[in-house]
Amino acid sequence: MDTRVLTSTQWVVFHTEHPPYGDQRVRYAMSLATPRQEMIDVGHQGEEFGVMVGPGGLNPWVHGTTATYSYDELKQRPGYRTSKADVEADLAEAAKLLDAAGVTAGTVDENFKYCNAVGSWPYANTFGVLLQDAFAKIGLKYGLEGFSYSDTLVQLASQTFNAYWTPQYANGVDTNEYLEFYFSVEGARNYGQWRNSTFNDLMAKQNLQTDAQERAETVREVVELLELECPRAPTNIITSWSVWWDYLHNYYIAQSGSVPPFDGIWRDA
Repeated sequence: MDTRVLTSTQWVVFHTEHPPYGDQRVRYAMSLATPRQEMIDVGHQGEEFGVMVGPGGLNPWVHGTTATYSYDELKQRPGYRTSKADVEADLAEAAKLLDAAGVTAGTVDENFKYCNAVGSWPYANTFGVLLQDAFAKIGLKYGLEGFSYSDTLVQLASQTFNAYWTPQYANGVDTNEYLEFYFSVEGARNYGQWRNSTFNDLMAKQNLQTDAQERAETVREVVELLELECPRAPTNIITSWSVWWDYLHNYYIAQSGSVPPFDGIWRDA
């Protein structure tokens, strides 16, 4: 019997053309307040089914530790560090950023949407409530509006959201394919319409680098930029196990969760 762990990154996607989410300080403040470890512990019931993810959605399990943060480094990032002092410091910094951006405490936004996908994923509503409670701690009052995953894709593509929490497949093992998909101007899932010339320059640079270490260093610069700019605030990764009998041949599951055409699969007699 063969198995493979699939990963799906979960994010808060910000529409950067809808105020106040065009302001980097607002996005980063919300990232600081995001209760990532609590979402793993409560929503996923522990790290067997939910794991950490780095800025830009990169993670050490799929993309390696040379380009993104390692497990130990992630444990020191906002939302994963859980001591009382660290949490209070992150929330205090978030409140200062919102104040500097002119966002007053008690600001209400009823257009916070999330993917509830209740039929196949029983904990999705829990994540929505955890985020609602976390953002209230920095003075942001959100109503919650849940959608199925298919409806979520429609909502994202139609640009009818301000902030949207949703899982999306960790498409692409190579960092270039992954980052281009979600953050480039032409990216198919750059739903928040984020534009950044530094990101474009760094991606163009790593595209031409042939030395693996030099390229990894450039990608790390991209990751650090995405952490601060925060066009999407990654929360965690949902993992799932696909299992198939070893008498099946040419069966595999891509990182995106897709399978090969069935006419190319055969089994032992």
